[in-house]
Amino acid sequence: LLLDEFEASLLDFQNTGESAEELTTAVKRYLHNLKGDSGSIGLHEIERVCHSLEDLLLGSSASAHVAELLQFKQW
Repeated sequence: LLLDEFEASLLDFQNTGESAEELTTAVKRYLHNLKGDSGSIGLHEIERVCHSLEDLLLGSSASAHVAELLQFKQW
């Protein structure tokens, strides 16, 4: 369910272009929680990818990386 909400948020932003700041906050929160949960159950590859995406978003908006975030969702 959360993965579907993650994708819906990205697609909504892509279609409307509204609330880039809210999108960035939600994406960062989602990635941070997924990173922690993945690491705690030994899914270290997912943990590393989430960490890399968090780094990508430092100092930039998730709105600039919608395509990459959608690729992550597919992965």
